[in-house]
Amino acid sequence: MGASVALSPQQREMIRSHLAAFREYMGSDQFRRDQQDRQDRVRYFQKELPSKLASLSEADVEELITTLWSSRFWGNKQYLVQLILSKNGLDRLRDELTHLVARDLPISERYSRFSKEVDRLGGPASLTEMLAYLHPDQCGI
Repeated sequence: MGASVALSPQQREMIRSHLAAFREYMGSDQFRRDQQDRQDRVRYFQKELPSKLASLSEADVEELITTLWSSRFWGNKQYLVQLILSKNGLDRLRDELTHLVARDLPISERYSRFSKEVDRLGGPASLTEMLAYLHPDQCGI
């Protein structure tokens, strides 16, 4: 790892000023719902999506898109699905998603390949989100 970073007194105070609100949030029902939502997404990307890849359908691609927070700003997700499929084709998307979820290569290599090979889904927002669910102990958004 790299050298440690020292925080200034102002930065430390800024962090302290937010801790009370964060601790309150951690005790709330909203926190429990948010945690469950994250766990559901991790389960989808680690278990459900890999099991669907061999027979990936347009409906599966739509489910993938609606599962991503990064696609929430798209009001018409069906349009986004059609755009992704028209740019990549279902077979190529299936192959690249299969490669992305495989654990036989380093994450960095899978990230690089997917970002080069997949249009409209291989951008940093969607790709880092997918990797954060696939490898929550190693990747962040």
